[in-house]
Amino acid sequence: MSNQWMTAAEAVKKIKSGDRVFMQGSAATPLALIRAMLDRRQELNDVELLSISTLGRDLFNVPEVGDHFFINSLFVSENIRGLANSQYGSYIPVFEVKFTGYLTIKSCP
Repeated sequence: MSNQWMTAAEAVKKIKSGDRVFMQGSAATPLALIRAMLDRRQELNDVELLSISTLGRDLFNVPEVGDHFFINSLFVSENIRGLANSQYGSYIPVFEVKFTGYLTIKSCP
């Protein structure tokens, strides 16, 4: 198998309207990928972002982010607190052992 490399902008072109996108959190938060995805916000609608403790100051502080993305957070970080407490997001308290099940069901609780 050969390694295939692409830019963050190329990688997020695979995201379509209506998709669920999991964002790893803490020190592994993929800042370049998230910023590239948010740069495409005008092309996307109803994209659900499922996350655990994302880090990155002002990461989601972009115009109209809530018009294109809905954030379901399993741990509310400072950078998404405003979205999680608005009509554009939600907080899902979950035990880590049940987490992987949320990646395969059609909608989170």
